[in-house]
Amino acid sequence: MAGRALAGLATANGRMEVQRIDIATKLAGRVAEIRVKEGDFVERNTLVARLDSAELLAQLAAAEALVQRAVASIGRAEAEIAVRQAEHNLSEIEMHRASELEQRAAGTKAELERRTAQHLVWQSALPEQI
Repeated sequence: MAGRALAGLATANGRMEVQRIDIATKLAGRVAEIRVKEGDFVERNTLVARLDSAELLAQLAAAEALVQRAVASIGRAEAEIAVRQAEHNLSEIEMHRASELEQRAAGTKAELERRTAQHLVWQSALPEQI
């Protein structure tokens, strides 16, 4: 068959040029699937490959776990502030009660001073914003 063309086909000498297009991804990773073969025609925006997302999903899970830990820490801190606020409020009540008792001679000045000092300690334990 060399030298003779098949019916319906033409032969010619010449040079053929192909336009080559490079493909890049936004993120580096392993290719999980290639959906085209060499020589296939593809249209713009056609999915040609799929990256393995296992590593990205693991990073997402780790980030979500960090968020959950941060939220839990905030909850613990808020609970601690509430406890300190309650202790401060109680010390204020006890200080006023000791003051009233001392004024009526039913309590001692030492007890009033102790309650006042305790109130100042609890007050200093509170965050500045409260």
